[in-house]
Amino acid sequence: MREVLDYAEKAGTENLKFRLQNAETLAKEANSILTILLAGIGGAMALAAKGFEQATPLPSAITIAAAGLAVWLMAVAAILVVFCMLSMDLPAPTNEPLNLFQPDFEIDKIRIVELRNLDQRIKQATARNHRVAAWLDRVRLLAISSPAVFLLIALVWAGLSPDLASLAKAGG
Repeated sequence: MREVLDYAEKAGTENLKFRLQNAETLAKEANSILTILLAGIGGAMALAAKGFEQATPLPSAITIAAAGLAVWLMAVAAILVVFCMLSMDLPAPTNEPLNLFQPDFEIDKIRIVELRNLDQRIKQATARNHRVAAWLDRVRLLAISSPAVFLLIALVWAGLSPDLASLAKAGG
């Protein structure tokens, strides 16, 4: 029985370590993506600000698209932070010492109960990693759609701006 417990404990501990390392990798990926998004937001904001400074009666389609892209990227970054980066509980690799110190029970019985606890911690870490990885994938897809968002906003504004210009002339 002890050999089986030794084997199961060792395998379970290695499994949980892998899951916790995976969580660390996902956190690093989220930080990298956030850095890229923040750079994109800054670039889009700079382009929009320059365009708004030079706007004569109406800003250009590029200026409006840059401003819209900055808003889009901020929304994507917010999704990333909320669903992937805000602090979440991670299971501890082992139980707390006083929970394990049970002098009234045989050690093998304690080890069996702790093996069940270890299995629960593995399931918790796996579920958390799956959830974060799924949101990271969504954020990546949203980020790569950014050129399409820019183009769509530019095309819509270009289509609207002649009408807006004539309204501005009629009103002024």
